[in-house]
Amino acid sequence: MGILLTILFVVLFFKLTGLFFRVCGKLLGIAFSLFGYALIGMLAIAVLGVAVNAIPILALVCIGAIIVAAVKN
Repeated sequence: MGILLTILFVVLFFKLTGLFFRVCGKLLGIAFSLFGYALIGMLAIAVLGVAVNAIPILALVCIGAIIVAAVKN
């Protein structure tokens, strides 16, 4: 009877350990993915902020180059 009880406890604790690691893995995955998405979002906002400032300047430079090229010819 004792060996059967031991085997039963081993199986039970094995299942509980698997459940525990599955739950912890889900929670850590959610936390890390939220952190990763926040980091990607911050980088995208930073790049977009640079682009919002840089695109009008590039457009003015291009328009100036087109005017200079048109005047020379």
